[in-house]
Amino acid sequence: MTKRFLALDLGTTTLAGALLTPQGEVAAQAFLPNPQVREGKDVMTRLQAAVAGRGEELRRLLAAGVNELTARLLERTGMAPETIVAAAAAGATVLVASHDQDRASVIATRTVHLDGGAVASGEPGSGA
Repeated sequence: MTKRFLALDLGTTTLAGALLTPQGEVAAQAFLPNPQVREGKDVMTRLQAAVAGRGEELRRLLAAGVNELTARLLERTGMAPETIVAAAAAGATVLVASHDQDRASVIATRTVHLDGGAVASGEPGSGA
């Protein structure tokens, strides 16, 4: 079976993706607007939306965008979904500190599945 690796860049305004060969060559690239823009054009507005209870909608929008992006990549290569054997995604982490240092919190520093399950967690830069 031919193997492909999925690389994703989850940007604030644009989602970018590539299918890579085992040798690291780019088999296909695709881009599309980040559908989360419907909930806010910038990160802070989206954080406010999440705090206001729209976090599940933000997750749903991102998952739909990643699914569409992946479908475009597979279509461009003529490959089946099962040829993707691994995936990696990168996106900005957001630090939010309150005026009370004891209550400072870190948001979005976990690596998560798009279904909401955590894969790893840690402080930014910890490698976890």
